[in-house]
Amino acid sequence: MTILEFIEKQLKHRYQITEIQCLDEVLDGPDLVLVLFDRNDSIDRVIGKIKNSRGHYSSVILLEGDQELLDPVVGNFQKNGLDLICIREDVYDGKSFTRLDFERLW
Repeated sequence: MTILEFIEKQLKHRYQITEIQCLDEVLDGPDLVLVLFDRNDSIDRVIGKIKNSRGHYSSVILLEGDQELLDPVVGNFQKNGLDLICIREDVYDGKSFTRLDFERLW
């Protein structure tokens, strides 16, 4: 099981949803969009892609070493109508990560 599969299992249990798609693979308005955030990505570009996906929830994953991006990600997402509903730190296969769950308000 990969880290993304591990996170998908957590999210399906927490939100009782079935349709989860990774941001770069979004086909048609999933319940939740999973974003593995890369420090080289523009926050505005990621937000734009989430808006275009029409997903009700989005979950942003910050891998170990990217936790300094937590405040800018949260601030920019909230300014753009995505409400933070959960922050969870976890470890999978020896790799720590932070999961930020947002609900779409628009």
